Amino acid sequence: MVGTSRTIDASAFAHERFIGLAANLTTDADARTVAGETIGRFGRIDALVHVAGGFAGGLPIHETGDDTWEAMMNLNARAAFHILRAVIPHMRNQRRGSIVAIGSRAAAEPAAHIAAYSYSASEAALVSLVRTAALENRDKA
Repeated sequence: MVGTSRTIDASAFAHERFIGLAANLTTDADARTVAGETIGRFGRIDALVHVAGGFAGGLPIHETGDDTWEAMMNLNARAAFHILRAVIPHMRNQRRGSIVAIGSRAAAEPAAHIAAYSYSASEAALVSLVRTAALENRDKA
């Protein structure tokens, strides 16, 4: 099992079958490193449980700044895109694998004042991304 966080102390998880990797999944290089180190250690990737995400916002669209919008899209959508892109080829080669992405109900039921929040646009992007990945890879299931 591999766990990632921007900051993680691998020594806090003293188990021979666990790797703690510091990674910023908003970067393609870190996502590919996570996939590569997982394959290197365990020889395969059987499942991905993507739980990265965050909240910033609380403002209506016309008051939401570009920095908040970009941060939420990076954290809630781009990170998922990078890790999916990194692990799917390995799963396809194995002809098996499972992906679970934890999102928010508000991805399907938006609310006022959270346009940039993971419950809204960036989380809806995550839902669409995962659905697209499922459609693109059902031939290898």
